[in-house]
Amino acid sequence: MGNTATYAVVRHHNSCRISSVSAILRHHLPL
Repeated sequence: MGNTATYAVVRHHNSCRISSVSAILRHHLPL
């Protein structure tokens, strides 16, 4: 029952974390 909701939340959290990590790297590294 709550499997799809948990999966969606985990996927959303992972995408947010990945984007924030890439943003931090982009901010600190002179690319």
